[in-house]
This record gives sequence, structure tokens and C-alpha cells, in this order.
Amino acid sequence: MADARSPPDPRMPESPRRLTPERALEMAGRHILRGNRAEAAAICEKVLAAVPEHADALHMLGGCAMLDGRLGQAGDLFDRALARRPDDPAFLANKGTVMLNLGLSGPAVDLLRRALDIKPEMAPAWDTLGRALQSREQWEEATEAYRRAIGIDAAYARAHAHLASLYRHEGRGREAREALREALRLNPENPDILAEAASHFIGGAFLTRARGFLDKALKLDPNHPEATLARAEFLEMAGQGDAARRVLCGALARRPSAPHLRLRMANLLLSTGYREAAEEVLRGLLEDMPNHPGALTELAAVGALGRGDPETERMETLARRDGLAAKPRAALHFALAQVGDKAGDHDWAFGHLAEANRLRQAELTRQGRAYDAAFQDRRMADLKRVFDAAFFAERRGWGVDSRRPVIIAGMPRSGTTLVEQIIAAHPRAAGAGELMDLPHLSMILPTVAASGDPFPDCLPALTAEGARKLADAYDRRLADWAPNALRVTNKLPGNYTFLGLAGLLFPDAAFIHCRRDPMDNALSNYFANFQDGLAASFDLAAQGHAWTLYADLMRHWREVLPVTVLDVDYEALVADPEPQVRRLLAHCGLGWDPACLAFHTSHRAIRTASRAQVRNPIYASSAGRWRRYEAHLDELRTRLEGVGY
Repeated sequence: MADARSPPDPRMPESPRRLTPERALEMAGRHILRGNRAEAAAICEKVLAAVPEHADALHMLGGCAMLDGRLGQAGDLFDRALARRPDDPAFLANKGTVMLNLGLSGPAVDLLRRALDIKPEMAPAWDTLGRALQSREQWEEATEAYRRAIGIDAAYARAHAHLASLYRHEGRGREAREALREALRLNPENPDILAEAASHFIGGAFLTRARGFLDKALKLDPNHPEATLARAEFLEMAGQGDAARRVLCGALARRPSAPHLRLRMANLLLSTGYREAAEEVLRGLLEDMPNHPGALTELAAVGALGRGDPETERMETLARRDGLAAKPRAALHFALAQVGDKAGDHDWAFGHLAEANRLRQAELTRQGRAYDAAFQDRRMADLKRVFDAAFFAERRGWGVDSRRPVIIAGMPRSGTTLVEQIIAAHPRAAGAGELMDLPHLSMILPTVAASGDPFPDCLPALTAEGARKLADAYDRRLADWAPNALRVTNKLPGNYTFLGLAGLLFPDAAFIHCRRDPMDNALSNYFANFQDGLAASFDLAAQGHAWTLYADLMRHWREVLPVTVLDVDYEALVADPEPQVRRLLAHCGLGWDPACLAFHTSHRAIRTASRAQVRNPIYASSAGRWRRYEAHLDELRTRLEGVGY
């Protein structure tokens, strides 16, 4: 509740019936601070029986309901309190918090601003305003709100943690780490802070570090909402989809009406292959909140909507609203493009697709994260300059001889998820998804090599022992991830830029290159609403440039790498799967297993943009898809004409 401070804690009076309402509510406040909300609520009910519509009792009872996750009841109680005292800043702030937790960030912002106009010194209200603005992707205003909270109370650790969350979502890793460190320094025992720390490390795929923060947060508060969500995210990322569902089921049992939990459950069901169950959850949420943008876009992702459906019409109306933040608005346009594509209305679909990508591109430009062609030119030239044939000849025998790693490389949407899912269906293999370890190794290489130069220029200073330590660290990570697997895949987009490093560290690993027609590949990326903002994907000209650089780098690797890279053509795989699957398994040193042809029946979590497609048997209908949009792709076609591997 807003601006709560710990009152003194004398012995409890023997009966609230002998107290004034004010003294009884003081007692209730002490119960809330101890976590005894049922006792506090009982006292508030007795006060209301004696003094109907007592504003403070209504407010405190609403606070108990809010903390218990009964958001509808909390909102009604706060409304009744506000009817008595419409300008009470605490009442306004807590009603704003309820609206935010219901997913209604616009009304939340309005209520919180009213509260702060009346009482601007409420640090918790500024913090909640920051969260509401952040949910609307009003990044600068959210940052300012968090800073106002910290300016009022520099020791308010939650504001530091929420600022870390904002920086993390904006891709500002260094600032996120600094803000999180300060939050943990101020309050290392606060489950809110610990949950954000866990989310921070889950986002970077550092599951071992995340586990420590999660365990501590949930020991302090077994039902902590953010820690519970982070626990489900952790389990999903670790490939334990059933366990993640159990965690979310428990959270929903406590807060059955919470829209963000229902949406998260639908998302998990979809990523683990329970499409019908996901649709059921989404339709239930839309019965209660017909215009929920996230539920509508996920329903389109399930493939359940047609052009004339009322949900599609509602998406069109919502997408035209200026008040909706850029990212959810873009998501609606991406969903409408999917609906149009499925219906065969390709011009209508492309109109929504162009607007969706324009919104995401504008957001990346505003954040300073748009695709930088000149930087990428230099980056690729540096890789080719350092990783030449002589480099590998001079370092033959470096690294470790482990055959556990399977490095899957290729452009996003080139079939990397499909290939990983096929291999992971084998009983002796596991799929780790998009591990960030190779980029992370490149970041620490200058330190390991004792070099003042960044990657890749630091590599000449690296010793054989340093290379062995880096390789051992990666191999141990895979062993921790899947202790019983002989082969563990890593399909991070951008792995193709780290093939030189991986070839140096793991000469006995399996390397797989997924190839796809460049026009189909680029269009598929243009249809994908990459949540982490793969910068080139939202602009066709940038995609043409990036694809040309990628093809050139792959030709270079073919000439200099001392390892065998298996090329897997997407078109060949979908046209005649079994021969290609046999090639894949043989290359990975795995025997034939028919489960690898039935990969789509697995309930392994898939967290990428391809999650819906790989839940189906292999189909060839996506080959040549770009021709349906040919009228809109002249510039891209010109750019990619003649480009090959």
C-alpha cells in the first residue's frame, strides 16, 4: 500500500470492540505489516459494521484484498473510499496500483499523477507510476519517475530494482547491473529485489546464478508474485515445461482473475505445444477483458482468428488508438498480418506488416539500437581479418576435445529452431535453445587474454591455457544444463558470427549451418515480432544488407575453419525430411531414432518466434512464400539478387 511506514508495535489490546475506529485500524495496520492480512481484514469489517462506509477502513480492507490478489474487490473498496475522500492521495495511489495490476496502465497513470499532484513526496507512488509508464513503454518518463522516487528516498531499494528492470528491457546492460547492485546493497533480503535479480540473470540465460536469487526470494515469501513468475520462466527456460505449468497453476489458484498470470499461462501452453488449452485460456481472459491487447495477439498466434471474426475487428480498432504504446500496437499489427496471411489477403496483410515494422523500427531508432550498417561492415571485416587460415593453423589442438556442443548457425528464421527440435527429440540429446554463452565468452576474452583490445583483436594474445579454460567453462555449462545428454544444442541467432571462436575452442563439436532462400528468409523475419529487437529484422533494406554480410562471412568460414560444418537446406528438409534428418543425426554422432521425425509431438518449451510452426509436422508450404508478396519486395529482391553462400 502507498507510503506505508512501520508503526510502533506495543502489545495487542484485548478486543477491537473496546477501541475507537482509529485505534482499531492502527491494530489492523500492525497485522498487515506482520503479514496477518486475515486478522487485519476482520478488524476492518468490524469497524465498518460499527461505522458504515468508514473511508480508512474501506481503504485498508481494499489494501488487504489487493495484497491477496483479489483485484476486483480491492478496486471496488478503493472506489468506495474515494467516494468519501476523493482527493486522498493514498487512496488514489492504491487505486492506481490496482488498475496497473489489472493491466490498465492508462487509468493507472492518471490516478497516480493525481495522487502525486496532491502529495508529491510519496516515493512508493512515484515508483508505481514508473512501472505504469514502463508498461506503456514511455521510457523517459518512467526513468524520471523512478529517479524522483530515489530522489525522495535514496534508500528506496524497489525503485532501484525497477530502474534496473527498465534498463534491462531497453538493452542497457551496464546500467541495469549497476542499478540492481545498488538495490541489493540497500535491501538484500527483500523478495522484490531478489525476484528482479533472478529475472535479470534468467534474461541472460545465467540459470545457475538466477537459481540462488529465486530460492532466497521464495524462501522469504513462498507466494511472492514476481518471484513465482520468475520461477516459471526459469523452469521453462530449463526445459521443465510441466513444472513451470504447475507453478503458474498455483499462482492462478491464489489470483484466478489476474490477467497477466492468465496471459502468461497461455503463453507457456503455446510454447510447450498445448495449443487448444492455450486458446481456452485466452478466450476466457477475453470474456472478462474483451480488448486485452496481449490476449488478442496471442489468439492470433494460435491461428484461431479469421478476417471477419469480432476479435480481429477489435484488434483493428485497438491498433488505431493513439494512446496505446508503440510495442503493443506493433504486436497488434503483426497479429493482423498473420490473420491476413492465413486468409490469403496478402496486400491487406502486408499493410499491417509494414506498419508493425515501422513502429518497432522507430522504437529502436529512439533507443539508439537501430541497425548500424557501417558498424556491421567493420565487425565482419574484423572477423575475417583475425580469423584467417594462418590463425587456425598456428593454434591447432587448442580448446577441449568434448563432443557435447552442437553449434547451430544461420540467419534467424532459417530453420534453426526446426533443426534443434529434431535433434532434441533424440533420447541422447538436449536442446538448450538460444544460449548467450559465445557472446559472453567474447566479452571476457580481453580479460582472459590480458589484452587491451576488444574481441576479436584480443585473440592473438590468448594462450592455449586461456582457450582451454574458456572451453571448459562452456562445456561445464552444457553439462549442468543437461547432465545426461551426449549432445546439447545452442541455436542463438548470430552464432554464425562466432563460428571462428567456437571452432577454436571445440574442434570436435558438431557444427550445423541452416540455409534458406534469402527472399523467404527475409520475409519470414519481417513477419516476426522479435521481442528482443533483432535490429535488422524490422527494415527490409537493413535485412538485405545484413543477409549479404552473413553470406559473405559464411563463404569465409568455409575457406578457413578447421572443422566440418554441415549445411542443411531448409527447402530440402521440408520437401523430404527423413534423408536430411538422418544426415543431421549422423553428423552429430547419434544413431537413428524415429522420434526425431515426430519432433512436433514433444512438449519441450520453444521460446522463439518459430514456436507455432515447429508444433506441426514438417510442411513445405512456406517455401516460395515470398512470391505472394512479390509486389511489395522489389527493393529487397534487387538487393539480394545473386547473393549466395
